[in-house]
Amino acid sequence: EVEADWILLTTCSFRCDYCFLAPAALGGKLVVYGTPAQWVEGFDVTGKTWLLHITGGEPTLYPGFVSLCEHLARGHYLSINSNLSHQCIDDFAERVDPERVHYINASVHYDERLKKASLGVFIDRVNRLQGHHFDVLVSLVMTPAMVTIFPELSEYFEARGLFLIPKVMRETYQGNRYPAAYSADQKALILEYLTKARRDYAEV
Repeated sequence: EVEADWILLTTCSFRCDYCFLAPAALGGKLVVYGTPAQWVEGFDVTGKTWLLHITGGEPTLYPGFVSLCEHLARGHYLSINSNLSHQCIDDFAERVDPERVHYINASVHYDERLKKASLGVFIDRVNRLQGHHFDVLVSLVMTPAMVTIFPELSEYFEARGLFLIPKVMRETYQGNRYPAAYSADQKALILEYLTKARRDYAEV
């Protein structure tokens, strides 16, 4: 009955150069504003069923994140926007009811994954979530560099049973405002990638 974006925190474990959040916000101290039971009470008292799109920062860094989702999912619905960098995702897959989670947007953040040598960990966590019947959308932010190598990366992921969704930038990056700053050729390529992604995720 109510659909809401919930920025749970701004803290993040990654430092992507295209992030719209300031470094101070990304490094912000973690603050717990209530217990899972208190949050549930706050949503329940409205008398409505909520669909909460939980995002950040990186929401899985929030203390007690899995317990919070587990409690909320008993009476409400969730979607999660995450880079899957935190090991609590494994616990999430076991404890949260996938029938109450519309989808998980798993963002690759390719350059950060290379720095941390953790692309394999990301793929394993996506596979684990899928194995527990969660719908996982694997997205990649379309910087100009990623537009160029998207076919190569897409092939890499498809060989591992996953499909990439190109995520159009809507922020300032390297002094240019996107999506207006994409060239005509880049826009054409992104449209081609989006068309394929719609086919790949048709069932979802």
